[in-house]
Amino acid sequence: MEKIHPALHRADYTEEERAATWYNMLELKSIKIERRQIVRQMENGENVDCSRGLESKTRQGCRMRQRAIIQAISAVLDEQEEQIIRCSSDPEALAQVYSMYTQDSQKLAVERALQDQQETPIPSLS
Repeated sequence: MEKIHPALHRADYTEEERAATWYNMLELKSIKIERRQIVRQMENGENVDCSRGLESKTRQGCRMRQRAIIQAISAVLDEQEEQIIRCSSDPEALAQVYSMYTQDSQKLAVERALQDQQETPIPSLS
C-alpha cells in the first residue's frame, strides 16, 4: 500500500534545507563537466562505469534521436494535412500515427527500466 507523506513547498524551505536539497551553480557546472567527459569516453569506445541517460548526448545518439523526432513530427503533420483535406478532425488518428513512430523508443525505455530494476537492490523496509 502506498503512503502519502506531507512535503514542504520549496518556498517554505530554510536556507539550510535549500542548500541541502538543490544543486548550486558550482555543483551543476561540475556535473556538466563530468557528463562531457563521460560522453567523450563513450564516443572513444572506452568503458565507463555508468552511461545511463547519456546515450543521446553522443554524436551518433543525438543524430538518431533527432531523426526519430523529425520522423514522428513529420508523420503527424502529414496526417493533420490529410485530415484538413478531408475536412475531418481525428485526434485518435494523430495519436496512433505518433505512436507508430515512437514505439521503438518506448520499447527501449521499458527494456532499460527493467534492466535498471534488476540491477538495483531493493532497500529493506525494516
